[in-house]
Amino acid sequence: MLRRLKNIFDTFRYEIETQKLHMVFNFDSTNQLCKFENVNMRKQLIRSLQKMTSSIQSKDLRPFFMNTNTWISFIVILLSLIPSLTHAKTTEIFFQVDMTAIQGPITTVAVRGAMAPLSWETDFQLKDEDQDGIYTGRISIDSPYRYLRFKFVLNGLFELENGDNRMMDLRDYQSVIYQYNRYYALDQGTLDAIRFSPEQIEEDIRVLQATLEYIHPGLYNYQSKSEFVEALSTLEADMKSNPSLQNVYCKISEFIANIRCSHTFSNPYNQKHRIQQAFFFQEDKLPLTFTRADRQFLIDRFVTDNPQISKGLEIEAINGVPMSTIMESLVPFIAADGSNHEKKWQRLTMSGQAKVELFDLYYPLVYGSSGRFQLRLKDYVKDTVYTTEVRAITKYERDQGLQQKYPDFTTDFESGLSFEIMEGRLGKMTINSFANFNSDYNFEAFVQSSIQQMKDQNIEHFVIDIRQNEGGNSDPMEYLLEQILQEEIIVQPVRSTTAYKKIPDTIRPYITTWDKRVYNQGWKVQKQGNREYKLRSILSGRKKRYKPSKQGFKGKVYLLVSAENSSATHIMATYVKRHQLATIIGQETGGNQKGLNAGVLFFTTLPNTQIELDIPVYNIQLGAVGENTRDGGILPDYTVVREARDIALGIDPELKKVWELIDNEK
Repeated sequence: MLRRLKNIFDTFRYEIETQKLHMVFNFDSTNQLCKFENVNMRKQLIRSLQKMTSSIQSKDLRPFFMNTNTWISFIVILLSLIPSLTHAKTTEIFFQVDMTAIQGPITTVAVRGAMAPLSWETDFQLKDEDQDGIYTGRISIDSPYRYLRFKFVLNGLFELENGDNRMMDLRDYQSVIYQYNRYYALDQGTLDAIRFSPEQIEEDIRVLQATLEYIHPGLYNYQSKSEFVEALSTLEADMKSNPSLQNVYCKISEFIANIRCSHTFSNPYNQKHRIQQAFFFQEDKLPLTFTRADRQFLIDRFVTDNPQISKGLEIEAINGVPMSTIMESLVPFIAADGSNHEKKWQRLTMSGQAKVELFDLYYPLVYGSSGRFQLRLKDYVKDTVYTTEVRAITKYERDQGLQQKYPDFTTDFESGLSFEIMEGRLGKMTINSFANFNSDYNFEAFVQSSIQQMKDQNIEHFVIDIRQNEGGNSDPMEYLLEQILQEEIIVQPVRSTTAYKKIPDTIRPYITTWDKRVYNQGWKVQKQGNREYKLRSILSGRKKRYKPSKQGFKGKVYLLVSAENSSATHIMATYVKRHQLATIIGQETGGNQKGLNAGVLFFTTLPNTQIELDIPVYNIQLGAVGENTRDGGILPDYTVVREARDIALGIDPELKKVWELIDNEK
């Protein structure tokens, strides 16, 4: 028992220290989710786990029993693990890794992982007995947990640098030959062989209907119950007519997107092992990223050595199909709030920084892959149109190439922040994310330093650029608003409702979440009507009073927005517009003025297809919603239409508008 506890705590600590997800990470040993809202809680838990493992290893339990924080952490974790500790299963694993592509000497080949007898600190050596370049080794894992995370190690160095750990499903174990430094992907033949029976599809439909009808707070915001039932019937028929994994995934994605909630979708981040192997790791990805100007798409970064590829070229067609046609065919799979279709188009752009790009996922599912892309490109500098080809690559290969070629290509919170003084007249602050959940970077100090620079140089105009910011934590957003206030404002309370009071046993086996309190909301909610419970005011928020900061900026403020803005940045734009805190410039934001479904999420896994769906628990309204409330995002004070030629020539149209407004003040 002590050995097993040590392995559990070691695994848990490693996942906390190494996984770089914004809000939640998957505790792979128990398939539970944990949320770290501040870095201090994260550090405290890591320290507690270190003390636990060292005490268990020395068989002296006194050190952590004598520390209150450590003891509390131990109780919390142990209570969540006890059910799993009693259901251990033995799995015989035969590792095989192909090293034939390696150039240079091979001294040792090994595997490290998160379950005993593997560990992340010690090599489990693999051998090439027949000298064919395939290194092998057998281990026996005695564990109650489903997923083993691991990586291969060459000459003491981990493969897949800065990439996710490999994951093996112990309940559905199959021996495969891995390629060193390449994620394992299902080949087309294996993928085509995955089919679902009518009975399996019917069971998944029942689970999907039950969880949505019971949990989703906005299920009927944009469709009637009869329309929902009819769409569900159509979904079942479409899945039965073509029960392949590819078709089933597409049809479920399209169905769930029709609910018109940006937080309800087949979330690529949370898909299970088989879905990842089926769609995420194939060599069918573009060797470039692209941005958009309305319905035109322009190359941003690239890793191909094709000399005809450069930044700013418009992609007019791929493999003979116009880009506008391609995007129109992919839009139905993309989730957005209400009728905010610009958010769908925005989500299909590729920054290269997402764990899974939606274009990467859906383009091969709809159009297939031939290993190469024929691109028709328009050069606005030379005013020419031509066709060229690029080789399809893996997502990991593209990530590595982008990191090597572009030093600024990083994904942490701090790297998304910048400030500069332009022409001695304008301060420009760029904030590409509010997702600072696991960051100890001092955002407040960054803002204050920027404001002080403007004060020192008598800068009277301040631009806040959140065009690339989808959202995240509300704390930095609220702090920033306080720094631009000219007078006190009162923000009306948020109205939060949910569709249920307690989760029934019939659907509980199919859902998980990071906050166990939402399984039974008890006294925290008051029934308002059919499928509507209101959170009591003490929990859902009251009026907030914001006062101008003495250290804040006192000049003219401009907020640059785009369809990217949803969640916290939609809320920020709402408050700025409502209280006239800044001049808003750009395009309609993401989100919806009729309200958002967000807060805590349930992660629903359909039993047979194993497709995961995010379902939010709360409907959130930032004010009174009526018949005249706009079904869309926040409209800017000055709408700027982005032209492909401007973007290609390096012109920032939103910033150009700011300069125009400043000059017209004189």
